[in-house]
Amino acid sequence: MEEGRARLQQALVFLVGRDSAAECCERAWIYNVMALSYATEKNFRAARSCCQQVLANLKTAAHTPDATHLKINVISNITMLDEFERNIEGALAHWSFFDGLLAKAGPIFNKHFLFRKGGLLARAGRWDEAMETLLRCHAQAEGTGDVFYGDVIAQGIAGIAYRRGDFAVAAEWYRKSLDAKAALLEDGDTGRVRLALGLAQSRAGDFSGARLSATERRAAAGHDPDIEQALDQLRAGALDRIDPTIEARATALPETKLNRPFRFTNLH
Repeated sequence: MEEGRARLQQALVFLVGRDSAAECCERAWIYNVMALSYATEKNFRAARSCCQQVLANLKTAAHTPDATHLKINVISNITMLDEFERNIEGALAHWSFFDGLLAKAGPIFNKHFLFRKGGLLARAGRWDEAMETLLRCHAQAEGTGDVFYGDVIAQGIAGIAYRRGDFAVAAEWYRKSLDAKAALLEDGDTGRVRLALGLAQSRAGDFSGARLSATERRAAAGHDPDIEQALDQLRAGALDRIDPTIEARATALPETKLNRPFRFTNLH
């Protein structure tokens, strides 16, 4: 890492006294890469300092697509630094920079923006705002036929509803997640969502979701013995015996980043 940063410093020395709009943009990109290297080492103070250098250089850079891309990237990175430092309100404040862009942005940008905002609001315990934001996010996914991220967003909505004790609502959204998985032939985490659905239904007083045969439970659990055991306990009506950590994993709150770049069914 030090060797890489030394090369970046050489590039910065080369740019000393070169202050055209294009060169300021190049300098900003160098600081951005340096910030990422420090963040990887959890040196968040140094990373934040580099991010401020990015913004300072972008003030002089021309309004090119490259500079706009970098500005979006660095503000996103600053919110990640806030989140790493557990400053969720700070992350929300920085992320709100993009609020004014939504009217002009396309549905894909809006979808990713709203998911992160909803996830951060959930982390802050602002349940009503988080739910409203993720419902808007899901509408963006539906509007573009995005079943893959529709699944992810539906799980996030369900997780918030579950935490609030709105178990019937949570069950409805876990069903939407499973429907999306069926449409995509996605079964990587079907067992976890199937367990979440059964838990939500049972806590809402509907025990139909617990009535899986042993074969169905094994198929739903995949290769996860913890999920299979929890499904067995659910069928036995032993909700109080289910490991709380497994319940929390099954009914997790939404993450704060939507992107899943290495999943083969991800198109948006």
